[in-house]
Amino acid sequence: MLQPPRLKRSPATTFDVQEEASWSLRCQVTRAYARLPFQGSQLLVSGKVVVNDSWEGALDLALDRAEREGSLASFSLEQWLSLKIEQEGSDDDRKRWSSLVESLDNVEEVPPEPLPFDLSVFSQPLVEVETYRSLDDLQVDDDDDQEQEQDDDDDGTLVVPPPPPATNDEDA
Repeated sequence: MLQPPRLKRSPATTFDVQEEASWSLRCQVTRAYARLPFQGSQLLVSGKVVVNDSWEGALDLALDRAEREGSLASFSLEQWLSLKIEQEGSDDDRKRWSSLVESLDNVEEVPPEPLPFDLSVFSQPLVEVETYRSLDDLQVDDDDDQEQEQDDDDDGTLVVPPPPPATNDEDA
């Protein structure tokens, strides 16, 4: 019986920003592949299924190669899968792939929503509105001041001003 390998302590793995970005891109590509209805054949060893999808492993190898070459950002899952289906896919896979590509090519562009007629509404700067106003700008009529002073001088009796003279609308 073989002895298990001896465990050794190793320094922690750190990711810089570029490695995190490439890892994120790899995850996006593999998630996109997993959502597609295409799969490679199963890999059988001694009658037991070892790998359910042989193309998934090939995709990982292709992503590794693209990462080493520095071309991961320009990796095209569509081109890679198209080549895989041509080389290893069944006739049914080829038909489904061609119909999928045709449906993507024939998508009509949706026209954008029409813009409002007056665009000046959107370009106006924000203006702060004062919620409390001072009474510095308030102008009071002098007649009101005189009446107030007369009311203060009285002995508490209410003085009612005489009514305005009546006008005859019939004379006019």
